[in-house]
Amino acid sequence: MKRILIGLLALFSCLVHAQLAVIETSDTTLLSGSMLMTEAQPFDKLTFNQKGIAVYDDPTIKEKAQLQLLLADGTSYFLVVEPGKTQRIKFTRGKGGKLQVDYKGANTALSVLFNEFTKFVPEKNTGYEMANQSTDTITHEEARRRLDMRYQRLVKMAEKLETPAERADNLRDINLAYLANRLQLTADEDYKYGRNPNEDARYMTLIKQINPNDSMYLQRGLIDMFVLSKMPLATQETSIGAYGAAYLTAVDAHITNPKIRNELMESMVGTVLGQIPADQTDAFWTVVKAKADSNIVRKYEFVVSSRKATKRGMKCPDVTFSDPEGQQHRLSDYFGKTLYIDLWATWCVPCMMEIPALARQVEHYKNDARVMFISISMDKNRQSWLAKLQKDRPAWPQFITNSEEDALISREFGVMSIPRFLLIKADGTILDADAFRPSDPKFSEKLDALLE
Repeated sequence: MKRILIGLLALFSCLVHAQLAVIETSDTTLLSGSMLMTEAQPFDKLTFNQKGIAVYDDPTIKEKAQLQLLLADGTSYFLVVEPGKTQRIKFTRGKGGKLQVDYKGANTALSVLFNEFTKFVPEKNTGYEMANQSTDTITHEEARRRLDMRYQRLVKMAEKLETPAERADNLRDINLAYLANRLQLTADEDYKYGRNPNEDARYMTLIKQINPNDSMYLQRGLIDMFVLSKMPLATQETSIGAYGAAYLTAVDAHITNPKIRNELMESMVGTVLGQIPADQTDAFWTVVKAKADSNIVRKYEFVVSSRKATKRGMKCPDVTFSDPEGQQHRLSDYFGKTLYIDLWATWCVPCMMEIPALARQVEHYKNDARVMFISISMDKNRQSWLAKLQKDRPAWPQFITNSEEDALISREFGVMSIPRFLLIKADGTILDADAFRPSDPKFSEKLDALLE
């Protein structure tokens, strides 16, 4: 009897644990391709039985956790699960085919609040179309009124949560979102009528509610809004280099919290260096060295050095890579023609999107002896790269780097992100170390002008 009881208790424990979440729908169009996203498992596909019920189990979840449910029709919903408790969510179709959601079980109030909160953005009122909102144009006053009503509704929902900590945390997030939304509404109205928000007393009154040295205001980009309010509007509309320099100057003048300073500055430095033309780099870098932490300067100085070393006419670094059979090659092996080089990886979505366009360009120039296309993968997983080649059968040379070669190429060419495209002259000097993409509508026009 004791063994039977122990077995039953173990079985009961497994059943309770297995039902972290139960998802139900009679709409078969939602079943195929539906999945859950968690921190541990970004895409966990759901399997529905014949009754349209899916049971979710994740033994790695040891405490209350938020999941995101992605349905096959592209809609997204949040649910909160907790070990030993069951969260149930049921989808039905109402009048006009509108999807209706019903939560039951543990943490229902928190799940419903999260779903409402994700939609807490200003409604369209100035010609700017907001996600998940009506496309009907409404007045600014009506947009504010609706925003206030939704804010009050969210506050009431948060006040009904189970624990004081949950109530406090969610009320804080709601209030921060409310402040960001009011700032957006006011700025949109100002821009519509050609006004500078920095000269609008309503906007600046809201800006004063932001404590730029409190990390909680990093939410919703509030500290970023504060910094922008300290920049001249003319600077915000000028070159990327001048914009970045003005941003760093404003951060330096108004942010004293070292963690926030460094986070804002590093983000801006990385963004600007990824886009800035070579002729603006020196001026921007002078401001970086004067304003940014020395760790940021050290992290990005290789990019600036590589920009100088890879200007047009400079000798191309003779990097190495290997082919699918494992044989090593040097870039100089291919000098003698203009080289168009694609730096990519199978895990890089933008890279993969460029491949069909690159294939078309290769086909277009296949009889032109002046130019050669090569692709160099920066994949760490060689098998993923080989599987992609096996599937696509590309008609141009394919190579891959090892970790040392990857680091060398990144350093020598200042590669901060991929896809990246390089143009090398037949004599081995650089034409463009950050060239136009294969999908560029003027690709042939630009390349033809450079061919010798």
